[in-house]
Amino acid sequence: MHVSSSLFLFALLSACGTTNPTDSGDPAHTGGDTDTSGDTDTSGDTDTSGDTDTADTGSDTADTADTALVDADGDGLPDADDPTPNGSALNQLNGTFTGGAASVVAIHAYLTLDGTEYPDYVYNDDLSLGCTDAYWAPQHPLCDESPTTDDPDISSKSSGSSGATWQGSTDITGVLVIDACADESCVAIDFMEAHIFQMFSDGKTTSVRISSHPDLGANAPAWNDTGWTPIGDFEAIGAGTDIDGTGLTVGSPTVLSSDTATLTRYLRIEARNDGSLGSGSYTELRAVKLFGAVI
Repeated sequence: MHVSSSLFLFALLSACGTTNPTDSGDPAHTGGDTDTSGDTDTSGDTDTSGDTDTADTGSDTADTADTALVDADGDGLPDADDPTPNGSALNQLNGTFTGGAASVVAIHAYLTLDGTEYPDYVYNDDLSLGCTDAYWAPQHPLCDESPTTDDPDISSKSSGSSGATWQGSTDITGVLVIDACADESCVAIDFMEAHIFQMFSDGKTTSVRISSHPDLGANAPAWNDTGWTPIGDFEAIGAGTDIDGTGLTVGSPTVLSSDTATLTRYLRIEARNDGSLGSGSYTELRAVKLFGAVI
């Protein structure tokens, strides 16, 4: 049987599908529908979709969160909050009269028995006196002189009578309020250890309690403000060592330490003398040095 060529062509086209008129029947261009869909070319959408970038951004956020928790010196303070994130071997309570930032801003005394304030028990309340301006002055516990200003084991002074002093011993508690950033060169300090050096004059300190305050403003809190938080209870202070026999160079400090750093601007130091080390007529505090983590 013979079929006309036109009928054969019609049957062939019907079986293959009608050619897109706009493609003029060009078979290669017909396959080009995949090209015009842009799926292959715009598979660059994988790049521009931002899926990968979005994942990166999330990682950056996570990295930022992780960084906020880094504690390089291991003192319990995140680096973002730590004034000395890499640790420090410097005395954090060096006074302004010896090149530091700290200053005693108040001195008080109270009856140990009931907490009643007794200003008359303060031997000298002149806060303006420097390290060598007088004997037994309030700023003296921050006056550790060169070359041992930052030495954790030795305290050097030009006078053996350099120390904050309160009259009477067993019945009173002496109080110092200290601004560790009095010269405004810092916002706060951090420390893990307090080194207390014994006095070799006519008075002693046999126990000390140190408290911190959360206020970081320019105005120091009152000595009896309710915001003070003791870092520990009253701790016994040892006899120390009069290295040169003159009271000028003293060693063997009592070290009060904690597992985590204290972050503060203001400190309150309470000192007592129970007479157990002799020299019971006065409570005298020679030197206090504070140290942070050392790495």
